[in-house]
Amino acid sequence: QQAAEMTKDHVLKVDELTASLDDVRKDRQEFLNKLEVLNAQMSALKEAQTKNKQQQMEQISDASKAMEESRQQVLSLEDDIESLKLEIKNREGRISEVEGQLLEAEYVRRQLHNQIQELRGNVRVFCRVRPLKEQF
Repeated sequence: QQAAEMTKDHVLKVDELTASLDDVRKDRQEFLNKLEVLNAQMSALKEAQTKNKQQQMEQISDASKAMEESRQQVLSLEDDIESLKLEIKNREGRISEVEGQLLEAEYVRRQLHNQIQELRGNVRVFCRVRPLKEQF
């Protein structure tokens, strides 16, 4: 009878352990399923992160190219400004020179005009005809 009770206890323990083992197997399977889902999510996140990094690198590359183009344009414009400043300076010098020539020509013109006026006056005096005196 003791052996039967022991066997009965052992059978109950085995049943409990079997039930416990089944619970552990179910929990394990649930954890494996969750792990699989989490691994899939992690893969998706890594892929999205990689795409995001690639897009950022492309944007950085595009921005760098645009910045270099802008830098080249600035340098070109600065060169143009310097050449235009030099041209302005040359033209201002030429303007000053031409203004000097203009003043000199104006002075000569006034002298010639005055000389012509004086000569006209002299010609008038020289050619002046006086009325004849009546002789009585």
